[in-house]
Amino acid sequence: MLAVSGTLPSDDAGWAYEFKWDGFRALAYCGDGPLRLRTRAGNDLTAGFPEMARLPEAVGARAILDGELVALDADGRPSFNALQNRQRNPRTPVVFMVFDLLHLRNASLMGLGYLERRERLFALGLASDHWQVPQHHIGGGARMLAAAKRHGLEGLIAKRVDSRYIPGKRTGQWVKIKLIMREEFVIGGYLAGGGAFTGSLGSLLLGYYVPGPGGRRLMYAGKVGTGFSHESRDDITRALDRLARPDSPFAVTIPTFPATIHFCKPRLIAEVAFSELTPDGRVRHPSFQGLRTDKKPEEVGDPRPR
Repeated sequence: MLAVSGTLPSDDAGWAYEFKWDGFRALAYCGDGPLRLRTRAGNDLTAGFPEMARLPEAVGARAILDGELVALDADGRPSFNALQNRQRNPRTPVVFMVFDLLHLRNASLMGLGYLERRERLFALGLASDHWQVPQHHIGGGARMLAAAKRHGLEGLIAKRVDSRYIPGKRTGQWVKIKLIMREEFVIGGYLAGGGAFTGSLGSLLLGYYVPGPGGRRLMYAGKVGTGFSHESRDDITRALDRLARPDSPFAVTIPTFPATIHFCKPRLIAEVAFSELTPDGRVRHPSFQGLRTDKKPEEVGDPRPR
């Protein structure tokens, strides 16, 4: 189930609030053999998180859990960069923040209300160094948002207390309220770097999809040239070069740049932090946070609030 972007609901008492975690959304399949971890796009994450292998034993029944795989920095705060760097530093601690229960034993729970699903989830007693069920709070959204700000978190997810779980839909029953502007963008190419970055990328060209009469159209959202490590800059350059194409994937004319433009097939997704979006959907003061492998490019829509 997906969330729409928005602000704190006015009918506060009818909503439950959870902190928004900055990681990989994943479904955990327990009970039929070894654990399986799958992203929304269907990618298999299981091998990358061996510390989760005993989760089915902790659950003790066939179940499907929904949650977020979160890496923690030295201060114990969620860090998407730390999650991205995990391949180079496998000691990075990761916690599976479980926030929903979709199936238990032989029954689907998706038709039940949010609070009843949460009650059954808490009854499983999932608590360890590697997985936990964070608390939710009914009402008090402003206090929760202030707490998220104090702790440097990304924001909140507000969920209607009676909301059923509807896979793959943005029904407005779940709302994400962000303190930090972060969005996913499709990569449509890159500008060649100069100086120390000669032979590598200087900036990524960002885009998002909008519906059109002939199908989805990739719109231009600006470029990002900061936030890369030397390793990630080189790795991404190689990945984009394998996806090279001679013409622009964007449905609009993009600006002229002094650097050479290398276009690519729009297959990779960048997560980007930024100060604001302009009215025409361009990012201001962006910083690259990492690549996302848990979503499909065609899912990346207009980041402006609807």
